[in-house]
Amino acid sequence: MPLLEKEKRIRQAGGGRKSVVETMEGLDEAFLAMLKNHTAGSPMDESVKWSNLSRSEMAEKLKQCGFSVSMTV
Repeated sequence: MPLLEKEKRIRQAGGGRKSVVETMEGLDEAFLAMLKNHTAGSPMDESVKWSNLSRSEMAEKLKQCGFSVSMTV
């Protein structure tokens, strides 16, 4: 007897910890605003971009904006 799709799942869909972007309102906008002045790109390939900020510098700037984040977020 074939198992139904629902019976194949071990864990419930949507379970687990929510993304920090979902739980902290305005984090997305603050992150993009922070990167606006610290982003450069490749003149040969416009899809390649990078930032001159380290992860810890990004976390510190977001903390200054009122967000409690670690450097891994």
